[in-house]
Amino acid sequence: MNSKLDKIFGTHGIEIVYRISASIAASFLLLFLCTLAWPWTHHMFMGIFFVVLLLMGWLFIWGIKSDAWIVPYRSLCRIVSFFYLVLQLMAFVDFSFTLHEMITAKLDETNVAPSLSIHA
Repeated sequence: MNSKLDKIFGTHGIEIVYRISASIAASFLLLFLCTLAWPWTHHMFMGIFFVVLLLMGWLFIWGIKSDAWIVPYRSLCRIVSFFYLVLQLMAFVDFSFTLHEMITAKLDETNVAPSLSIHA
């Protein structure tokens, strides 16, 4: 199957998704380690991130021709994605409870019961 992606990236199918995913993950990991070693790099995050992302993108998409690392990386991604989805679900539930508390507090402030006294 000759598609434009085959011509651009030199690979096809789901492999390109894992190569791009690996380049983004490696970029964030490298920047995390740099921030731990040199905290001032945190303040220049976006500039450094784009340079590192270009380097890692080139490395994982065009630089490494072997695809032997993709099968173990795919298995790792499947395991890690489960925990990531659980964390997202926990954040969503926490946000829902926080939003519920904010709405009920606002309702309690504005919903004052009318006085039923005749002599008021």
